[in-house]
Amino acid sequence: MKYINRIIKKRSFFHLCNLWLMITSVFPFMFYQYKYHPYKVLVFLILFLMIVFLVLKVRIKIEDLNIIIIIGVQCIFLIIWSMVHTDLDYIVIMIRIISILITYLYISNFVGWIRFVKSVFVAMLLMGGFGFLAFLLGIIGQIQPLSFHENPDGRLAHNFILTFSNDVHYFSDIMLIRVAGYFDEPGAFAFYIVICLLLNKIIFNNKRIEFLLIFIGIFTFSLSFFIILVFYLIFFYFLQNITLKRISFLGLVLVLFLFFSTLLINFHDKSPVLNILYSFTFERLELSTGDETSIIKGDNRTGLLINAYYAFLDSPLIGQGQSYIDDKSNEFYQQKTGSNPFGPLATDGLIGSILFFLPIIYLAYIIFFYRSFINVKSAKIFILLIILLLQRPVITDVLTYLLIIALILLLKKSKIEITEINEVRPPPR
Repeated sequence: MKYINRIIKKRSFFHLCNLWLMITSVFPFMFYQYKYHPYKVLVFLILFLMIVFLVLKVRIKIEDLNIIIIIGVQCIFLIIWSMVHTDLDYIVIMIRIISILITYLYISNFVGWIRFVKSVFVAMLLMGGFGFLAFLLGIIGQIQPLSFHENPDGRLAHNFILTFSNDVHYFSDIMLIRVAGYFDEPGAFAFYIVICLLLNKIIFNNKRIEFLLIFIGIFTFSLSFFIILVFYLIFFYFLQNITLKRISFLGLVLVLFLFFSTLLINFHDKSPVLNILYSFTFERLELSTGDETSIIKGDNRTGLLINAYYAFLDSPLIGQGQSYIDDKSNEFYQQKTGSNPFGPLATDGLIGSILFFLPIIYLAYIIFFYRSFINVKSAKIFILLIILLLQRPVITDVLTYLLIIALILLLKKSKIEITEINEVRPPPR
């Protein structure tokens, strides 16, 4: 029996490695940007291997049929929208979503969703640990980029081996690095760290994992991360049962925050390191005086939102199409509209946005209507997820979609378990 269990564990590890080889070969990971990376062949072979394993399995386990229905509806919509806009980018997205469906079935049958989520935690913590080391080495001037690559948006990214970053500040021998993991930018790394925080609350509620995730998130210096972190702490600490231990912890955090805030605000001009840290943090909150497209200095969304708003008004039902930015005949040619709440509305219209966000709508149904009761923790998680998606409203990337599916399955499972516990609990006398 032990021998059989060992074989199963080895096979499970093989499937997990197979899964991660595919995930890290596509966006949002940036390894594929290097010209010698055979990502297209690699992804095709891995997906083919996944299909072979699924075909050879006697009974395929389907965790939730509704997810397959949602993906099917999205594929039909993408075919229609590709014809409406004469835009092949929708077919590319459809192929990606079909690959997500295959991966969903593969995880359900050969990896398991808890194991997958644990592996995501490990990946994020490793990237965060490597990034923190790179940050420290940069401060003491002991690290240099090995190479550079171009991100999909055209911005130059540094490859420090330990981390990638498209936002690096030099001062003499000192280098301050905004840690991006192996993603395109620090904000993307912060995005996935927040999703991991939410998943940790659902599955483990492990304080050590929570602390480590928050700690590594700090070194992304992402303004959206700090904003969401404030809401996270309010929801899960300030609005929870107040104990002396919790008050002491929050008091310590507040004292440390006030100390470092005072240090940065009053003495940032005395040290190059403090000055750059100040530019990463409090300077980004200062009012912007010379730019009409931003409210504060760290605001890189207002201009995009304005563009997206007018593009949406021009075509509210069907949008401008995914490839509008390269279409010289389009009124909004070369006007970026992404990374804001109106982004999907601008490209895909009201109809398209609803269909793209069907998984989020289904998640809302599970939290607020499934089994006829609302779990407060789940509701808080959903609100935080919506706040997160407001500044990065794209869920069709492979890793993002899989993590949304993980949220759906695990929140649904937790509701079922709560219902079953209540059913077996004896009634009060």
